[in-house]
Amino acid sequence: MTDDGLVGDGSNMNANVDGSTPVPFYAGPPAGKDWLIWRMLVMIKDNANITADNYGGIDILTAGNGVTLKVREGPTGKEILDLTDNHAIKSNAEWGVFCYDIAPHTFGSGDNYVLVRWTFAKAGEPLRLSSVRSEKLVLLVQDNLAALTGHHFFIEGQEVNTGDNSNA
Repeated sequence: MTDDGLVGDGSNMNANVDGSTPVPFYAGPPAGKDWLIWRMLVMIKDNANITADNYGGIDILTAGNGVTLKVREGPTGKEILDLTDNHAIKSNAEWGVFCYDIAPHTFGSGDNYVLVRWTFAKAGEPLRLSSVRSEKLVLLVQDNLAALTGHHFFIEGQEVNTGDNSNA
């Protein structure tokens, strides 16, 4: 997922941004295609101590609005589905509210990591994005995360022809 919806080129996919003015990171299918998204992988990278109550190594995001994940018509258009159910993620542990697979990784020196795997298909089927409705998966950063050394969101799934239900 990138800040402009285009393929990552190394400059547009790091979500360690100042989201004091919200910054969307998003992706969606090209015209004539649908995406079946099976899962999203999250990496929070920081050179600070990682605890459950922090976001990376930043104190819990109480001053702002955290991070949300939604399906929208375009990156800023009408909300179709709120995957975080009106509950912004403001700490490392809060990722676990939405996906069971979350793990901190510390190595004694250098950067530490929080790795998250949100498997949408565990809810019964993959998340389907339609190009006909200009649907985008939008992760909205609404806090200052610039102190993190890295923050990335990757989605995995299939691209199918619009209306093709054989892979759903």
